[in-house]
Amino acid sequence: MDPVVAGSSSDVYAPSVGTSGTRPTLYIRRADVSASLESYKRLLDATKAYTAAMSHMSEASADLAAALQDCSTLKGAHASGASLQAAGGLHYLKSNYEQILCDTIWKECSIPLLSHLDAYRQSVQERQQSHEVSMEEHKRMLKSIEAQYHKSGSRHARDLQSFRTMLTELQDKVNEMEDTKAQHYMDVLQNEEHTWDLVAQNVLLLVRAQVDMADRLSSKAVQDPVLESLMAHMPDPFQSYGPPKRENELFSILQPTDASPTAPSPGLPRSDTSLFPEPDAAPEERSLASRPSIHHLFGYAAPT
Repeated sequence: MDPVVAGSSSDVYAPSVGTSGTRPTLYIRRADVSASLESYKRLLDATKAYTAAMSHMSEASADLAAALQDCSTLKGAHASGASLQAAGGLHYLKSNYEQILCDTIWKECSIPLLSHLDAYRQSVQERQQSHEVSMEEHKRMLKSIEAQYHKSGSRHARDLQSFRTMLTELQDKVNEMEDTKAQHYMDVLQNEEHTWDLVAQNVLLLVRAQVDMADRLSSKAVQDPVLESLMAHMPDPFQSYGPPKRENELFSILQPTDASPTAPSPGLPRSDTSLFPEPDAAPEERSLASRPSIHHLFGYAAPT
């Protein structure tokens, strides 16, 4: 039985290709290549939409920063003007970072991937057409050999030696055909691996830019004295979503859930101090009731 195609959506069987031991580790069929093209185009569309949204966010951050700067110049804001100016400066910085990120996405990710998509689509079409032409040529040669020996047999010239010769020639042509198919599948696999390695490199470059900008923006609160003072005096807004965080506890903004089946009623202790007293508490002394005598149990008087 032929091996199962790895990575396919259904359990289809891989063609038995390659007689010289050169078999691809993974079979990429025409449907898989079509899925790759669709995913590639979807990624580019999503990247374009993300870039547009980031550009709008940059403009919104700049507008918010300008509004905060205007508020800081009002006479009534003479005491809080420094805080408003620091907040506006932070949003200006955020707007600049978002604009830089937009340019990075477009120049370092979208444009290279768009250029590679055209080359990728063209190479897929050319490779498929070349493979189909090669397969047709092999099939034509097989039919020609069969027709030649059928013609010889009709002339009563067929013998065992000629039959063996025909089988040998047919087997050689079949082996050549299988080797061609194996080489085709290996070329397709190498092209797919190269394509998605290139996509991953561009995406990881974008992720690196995002992480670096987020680190620089978060470090601004430590470098700016006004923002540092605000961060020290203002409460953490995420503490309202749950109890105070204890040591070695992961941060989460989700509501805390009780893993126990039933929670204790309000006001009741969570531990039974009568069963497990405190170490410093002295045990309560209890007087044991007197044990009834055997005479009392059986209803006769005790001897004097």
